[in-house]
Amino acid sequence: MKKRNCYKVDAGELIRVISTYQTLQVKQIYALFPNRAEIVEVLLKRFIQANRIFYDNIFDLVSYEKEIKPNIAIIKCFWVLLDFIEKIEFHTIADTPANICFFAQQELYEIVYVPKEKEIFMNHAFSCMEEKIESKRIVVIEQEEQIHKLHILNTVGYCKVLDSGKITYYQVKQEKI
Repeated sequence: MKKRNCYKVDAGELIRVISTYQTLQVKQIYALFPNRAEIVEVLLKRFIQANRIFYDNIFDLVSYEKEIKPNIAIIKCFWVLLDFIEKIEFHTIADTPANICFFAQQELYEIVYVPKEKEIFMNHAFSCMEEKIESKRIVVIEQEEQIHKLHILNTVGYCKVLDSGKITYYQVKQEKI
């Protein structure tokens, strides 16, 4: 009975995550449920067979929609989310221009993906936002050279995410007051 309840909880969370983020890499799903690879494998197979989720074997993606359209911004930001998963209380998709938001240690964080050559647009988008709740921002970039072009309020760090999921972080230089 205990194992069955475990499947139920994991199944609900698995469907919630895939429906929320739409398309993720299979290895991201396994990373989200550490030490439960066997359960994840069983659930993924069952959901794929039942057409509740869909699998792309060429790119090793799972999707909530039959027509799989990977969102590179979400996939890269999800890797960053996974780096903080042990401290996270809740996570979900964010309102544009951010991609993912999460609560950790009683703080709100946003993960923002900035494609190359979109720095001015993103600076403008964030400068026009009315901040109802102050959040800390982690900005995902494509190249380190983007950092000096970005001026997004409340940025606590920058990072680069490789396709493999490996992340390189860059600290924000704190200004003296």
